[in-house]
Amino acid sequence: MIDRLRYGRSVSADRILNHLIAWTAILLVLSILGFGGYYYYDRLPGNTGPTPAERGITNAEEAVNADPGALTPRLTLADVYYTANRFKESAEQYQVALQIDDKNILATWGLGRSLLGAGDAAGAELNFQKVVDASKDADIRGDLVSASYYYLGKIALARNDADAAIDSLKRAIVIDRGDGDAIELLGAAYVAKGSFDDAIEQLLKAVRFVPDFTEAYAQLALAYQGKGLANEARYAKGMELFSQGQLDKAAKELEATVAALPSFADGFTGLGLVREKQGQRSRAIDAYQQALALDSNNFNARYGLTRLGVIKPADTNSTHGSSEGGAQ
Repeated sequence: MIDRLRYGRSVSADRILNHLIAWTAILLVLSILGFGGYYYYDRLPGNTGPTPAERGITNAEEAVNADPGALTPRLTLADVYYTANRFKESAEQYQVALQIDDKNILATWGLGRSLLGAGDAAGAELNFQKVVDASKDADIRGDLVSASYYYLGKIALARNDADAAIDSLKRAIVIDRGDGDAIELLGAAYVAKGSFDDAIEQLLKAVRFVPDFTEAYAQLALAYQGKGLANEARYAKGMELFSQGQLDKAAKELEATVAALPSFADGFTGLGLVREKQGQRSRAIDAYQQALALDSNNFNARYGLTRLGVIKPADTNSTHGSSEGGAQ
């Protein structure tokens, strides 16, 4: 999860502390990867006795019992509990870790995440804010700070504070411009506020990064409906159905969309994604080409034609998003 973390009251003066924290993080990563492997093989047919996941928890617990004052085993056990959805126990272990080292940002962030999972939004918010505040005076890994802003935005939106959510989510995106989850949630916050134009702008960005983003399309449908754009809302509904694997229903919605909006490039792109997923290669190519005729910069249409061998990869404009095409 975290391969490097520096927290220093003075980066030059605390170099030894920084190295210790970095090694803690590395050891934690190795433990988490191993635990992920446990889950992959968990509950194979014919297995008896403790499952690999259960053994992983037991091993982490034994490591803590063997050296209760050590930070690394404590962080590992906390994260193992979190992975197993044992959020309350995870939070307890992070709290002990903070008794060992009250300046440990990894433990502070982990505690926020565990408390949120346990349903304690207020406690989670407090800890995520601590990470954000600490980042103003210390060198802390950016994805920890970005994730903290994301969760702060999520918590604010859940309590219907759209303005606070928007502020936090914008800050998350400044740190990680490609964070599709933060972009989608920012769009949802704008929908909650009634700022539908801003919502549409953000949600269209989100689906360019992830063309099968169910939640983004659901919010996009609400934004289009708020604007009174029924046909565009139908497109978003069709794409929501596509992302859920309901291809026949999606095709029906998208065919109706392009019939009503023949100059709407995204409608043709969506139809191309559906046809490609259905194995209808020639119809997918036709839809993608119509999308590009309307919008030569449409990344997903261009990338679809690349996947289908119509254009060479070098001809694909890769500056508009990642290569995560919806149908492969």
